[in-house]
Amino acid sequence: SYPSLTLDSLAHTFGITVDVVDNELSRFIASRRLHATIDRVHGIVETNWPPLKNAQTEAVIHKGDVLLNGAIQERACQPGV
Repeated sequence: SYPSLTLDSLAHTFGITVDVVDNELSRFIASRRLHATIDRVHGIVETNWPPLKNAQTEAVIHKGDVLLNGAIQERACQPGV
């Protein structure tokens, strides 16, 4: 995940205007479905995950990395692969 993104890059990526990005993100932020702030002056969206949620996300990513690396190593040790 990215700590910040520009409104322009989001609009370009999704093929919509900056105003639509701003409106949609504002709805998600207001309903607490997205932990972020919009700096309209500088055109930046900054995520601000709560510490617990951030720690949970990092733990899931770490566990996923461990599982994938183990599977890759196991497959590499198999003959004919």
